[in-house]
Amino acid sequence: MYKTLFLLGLLAMYSCQNTPKLDNSPEAVAKAWQTYLDKSDFESAKNLSSPEAAKFVAFLEKLENDVVEMDSNSVKTVLDNMKCKKNGDMAVCIYTDEFGREDKFDLIKTNGKWLVHLLLEEELNLDLDELLEDTEELLEDAFEEGDREI
Repeated sequence: MYKTLFLLGLLAMYSCQNTPKLDNSPEAVAKAWQTYLDKSDFESAKNLSSPEAAKFVAFLEKLENDVVEMDSNSVKTVLDNMKCKKNGDMAVCIYTDEFGREDKFDLIKTNGKWLVHLLLEEELNLDLDELLEDTEELLEDAFEEGDREI
C-alpha cells in the first residue's frame, strides 16, 4: 500500500512539473484566452477574463451548449504579428487575423494578473442575454418551419 501511495505521489509531482505555466504577460494571456475559446474550454477562458469578459465567455458557452454545436477541433484563430503596449494596469495587443484585418485585445491587470477585458455591452450597447434569447427564438422558428415543409 505504501508503495502504491509513493508511486501516486511521484506521478502527481511529475505531472505538475510538466504542466506548462502560463507567462503572465498581455501577449501570452491574450493568445491563451483565444486558444481556450477555440477549443471550447470556457472555464479556462473565464479564468483569464475580467468580469465583463467572463460574461461574454458565458454567453458563448451558452450559445454553444444550447444553440450551435461546434467542433472545437476545427477552429483555430490566427493571431499574427501581435504587439502589445502596456500603460500601467492596462494593455492593448494589436494583431492581424487570417484575413489580414487588424484587431485588438484589451487587457487589464488585476491583483497582479493580466486579464482579457471586454466591454461589449457598454461599447456596442449589446445585452448578451437578450441577444441569446433572440437567437434561440429565431432558430426555434426556423426549425419549426423546416419541420412543416418535410
